[in-house]
Amino acid sequence: MPVGRHPDPGTLYDAVVIGAGFSGLAAAVRFASLGRKVCLLERHTIPGGLNSYYSLGGRVYDVGLHALTNYNTGDARAPLRRALRRLGLEVADLGLDPQTTSRIALGEAELVFSNDPAFLEDGIAARYPAEVDGYRRMVQALPGYADAAEMAGRGGAREFLARHLQSETLRELLLMPPMLYGSPTEDDMDFGVFAALFRAIFLEGLCRPRGGIRTLIRLLLRRLREEGGESYFGCGVRRFEVEDGRISALVLDDGTTLQARRVLSSIGLHETLALAGTATPTGAAGRISFAETFTVFSGTPADFAWKDGVVFFSRGPRFIYHKPDGLVEPASGVICIPENFGPSEGRQEGPQKGRRPEASLRITCLANHENWTRLSEDDYRLEKQRCFAEMRRVALDFLARPGAGVLEARTLATDMFTPRTIVKYTGHFAGSVYGTPAKSWKGVTPFANLRVCGTDQGGLGVVGAVISGLWSADLMALSKT
Repeated sequence: MPVGRHPDPGTLYDAVVIGAGFSGLAAAVRFASLGRKVCLLERHTIPGGLNSYYSLGGRVYDVGLHALTNYNTGDARAPLRRALRRLGLEVADLGLDPQTTSRIALGEAELVFSNDPAFLEDGIAARYPAEVDGYRRMVQALPGYADAAEMAGRGGAREFLARHLQSETLRELLLMPPMLYGSPTEDDMDFGVFAALFRAIFLEGLCRPRGGIRTLIRLLLRRLREEGGESYFGCGVRRFEVEDGRISALVLDDGTTLQARRVLSSIGLHETLALAGTATPTGAAGRISFAETFTVFSGTPADFAWKDGVVFFSRGPRFIYHKPDGLVEPASGVICIPENFGPSEGRQEGPQKGRRPEASLRITCLANHENWTRLSEDDYRLEKQRCFAEMRRVALDFLARPGAGVLEARTLATDMFTPRTIVKYTGHFAGSVYGTPAKSWKGVTPFANLRVCGTDQGGLGVVGAVISGLWSADLMALSKT
């Protein structure tokens, strides 16, 4: 497999895959396994896209991933198992650590769930006894994964929940995790996307690969090498050359020109069309972006009485999910404590050998890309400090609080990213994390030999992105265009 920075311009590739996020990685592996000559291009120097990692101060931090969905590994037909098989991998290769419990907190109301769907149902029966029959009917009414894709664009999740549940609080509690994990739509969620993510989170469960997201990234890169595929990092596409409704060539950042029979892009629908000179219509880019803080403490989560893997929180009686007027919306978001996945003796995810136990706290809140972009460099640094403190202050209301000064005394490291960071390392318009609300569900574009996969094809979350890449590669590999 080539190890240089740039592909050979004299090669005609069966397929070029743009973007080494999880849909792009999976697609490249699949093309190669089908015997196609494939080249994977990534402008950043590290793969993973929106679910990647970085090193700082001797520690490795995951970006994007709180938890993998679809943990249910007992069913051979489950999405995660099926996807891994088609990639030539096994569940055991990932070293998955399941969640023990996670929690949804809406003001004073809360629900706790685990990887056992009956545990959540029992919790609903205990707290909302009049609603449990409606909840069961709601679960029965959920379409399967294939049918959920067909239901996309046919109504919202709030309307569906209201048909089965009378309690607005319960509806909001059940809506929060799927929306925070994959809705590009403000204040509601496409029913098809909701159905798929509800199954993935509540009915199949959450987990984390031991060693973090780079475990899965490394496995996919290894499989690409084994199948003879090519990958190049620090190697982006500047523009497409178009002829007779087809992409006739790709011009790279350094001016190199590549030819390919087919092009599959995972960088976003409008980001891809821009390479062909097509402007993004006003309002078409997604509006959902996030800021995230990282804090590392000495000790274990148990030292602070933090027992949940993930906490989805909102201060008020109705969940806030829209682009904030300010820089961030600290009143709702996600708290992740990675060390609370898996057996207690195996929960050290990032520290190097010999380092004392550490507990990580990640807080993710909605953010306004335009407001962050307008700041000068000096104001940007100051506002990051202010927002960091505000996000942490609100989030700690939903966790057990140690004594005064304990967290400060035990803090070992902090960091934060904003929508500006997302744009810098992914190129996503407006720092959009879940892409445009108007998905290309079949992955089609105006160009016969160009398709999109990943978020804007509807593949949300790591597992959804992988499945999107596999499906798109199969479709294109068999296509005569």
